[in-house]
Amino acid sequence: MITCLLIDDDLDDHDFFRIALEQINPEISSHFVENGLSGLKLLPTLKQRSKVIFLDLNMPVMGGLEFLSELLKTNYQDIPVTVYSTSDERFFKQKALEHGAVAYLTKTSTMNALVEGIGNELKNLSLL
Repeated sequence: MITCLLIDDDLDDHDFFRIALEQINPEISSHFVENGLSGLKLLPTLKQRSKVIFLDLNMPVMGGLEFLSELLKTNYQDIPVTVYSTSDERFFKQKALEHGAVAYLTKTSTMNALVEGIGNELKNLSLL
């Protein structure tokens, strides 16, 4: 079973992401938190280790780049992290990859594009 964690402060994005995952594979287990600090606290409590983390960059309390830096100090540093952000700027993509993200997925406004983007990323990570 695939377990996925989305760290994003936009609750609407949680809903869209969950719906997209259900369309990709209804057996994907998903968890959602609103900032990086909550994500770091959640990881050790999961019954099944997360296979992938999708991470927004701009969040209160602890943003995406800080989360990536802190994740490297944990026993969960082997979990691949894909940044999932509205920003399509090269600077942010480069910073995310420098901080340990394996990929960068720009948020989209259509469900079909979201399903395709997440599905492609899960395939790239050999999770589908």
